Amino acid sequence: MSLTVMWASKGHIQSHIRVALDLGVSAKDILEAIEISLPEAGIVAFQTGFDAWCEVVGAEGIEPSVAVHEGGSGGA
Repeated sequence: MSLTVMWASKGHIQSHIRVALDLGVSAKDILEAIEISLPEAGIVAFQTGFDAWCEVVGAEGIEPSVAVHEGGSGGA
């Protein structure tokens, strides 16, 4: 996926993702291409690409499973 595509609208990115999937590229490989773009394209473009990917492949977010403890100031 080119960096130019990463600055496109989410719908445009989704169309490229669908074409890649139709051509047999795995969802994981597409996500890795989006991840690789992060340093060059920046976080905003990455987030748009990631959101587009999630919607196309039906990926759901996960919630942290670490218990949160109440109270304490962090000191002894």
